[in-house]
Amino acid sequence: DIDMQEYCKKVFSEMIDITSDRNIVFNVGYLPIISGDKILIKQFLQNIISNAIKYTSVRKKAIIEFICEEKNNVYVFCCKDNGVGFDMRNASKLFRVFERLHSSREFPGNGIGLAICKRIIQRHGGKIWLEGEIDKGTKCWFTIPK
Repeated sequence: DIDMQEYCKKVFSEMIDITSDRNIVFNVGYLPIISGDKILIKQFLQNIISNAIKYTSVRKKAIIEFICEEKNNVYVFCCKDNGVGFDMRNASKLFRVFERLHSSREFPGNGIGLAICKRIIQRHGGKIWLEGEIDKGTKCWFTIPK
């Protein structure tokens, strides 16, 4: 069993120590307890939350929200930020290894984080997708079976 609310808060607090000079609001709604591999889910959350932190670095006040809804036989999670976003026409590239939508000079990274995230969610029987709008932020959606 994995308490997603506790895990999200723990991962964020570990990452905020690295970026303590930033004004980041991290809101976590009710998140359920799921079944899964604790190490993989932690790695997944580290990737997703670090992306939200990274891509909100251009904001004076970054806002990152983590929520969940129950639908049919799955939990539908969303990590939403107010960062730079992306053009949805490029969404098909997001989960490919070494594909980047922003230059490494703008935002550091190697282009494998989301590919890893996709594999982790698939291994747990779920799906992952992103929605974005340039200069308006990104929503990372994923499902985990109940």
